[in-house]
Amino acid sequence: MEFKKLVYKSPVGYVCCLFDGRSLLELSIKDSNELSVMSDEFKYASLSSTHYSLLVTHHCYKELDAYFRGDLKKFRQKIKFVRGTGFEQKVWLALKG
Repeated sequence: MEFKKLVYKSPVGYVCCLFDGRSLLELSIKDSNELSVMSDEFKYASLSSTHYSLLVTHHCYKELDAYFRGDLKKFRQKIKFVRGTGFEQKVWLALKG
């Protein structure tokens, strides 16, 4: 599987996102010292350059930008859970907005 990465510099740190081409698989917030200590999946993901995967990361970047400006309250990014219990996944969806 090929992955696409996005690192967004935000007021709370670097928002690190991993996509499978269509869906968000992983999200973490790191400070500048932690950027080199990411999960193996994120750190060693092969990058996809399909047109669709570029649109997905661009859309996510725009949503993060709007959120941190205070213009967005609910994210529309599609999420694909690859970890977590059913309960954890419900909590994550509730936090999404």
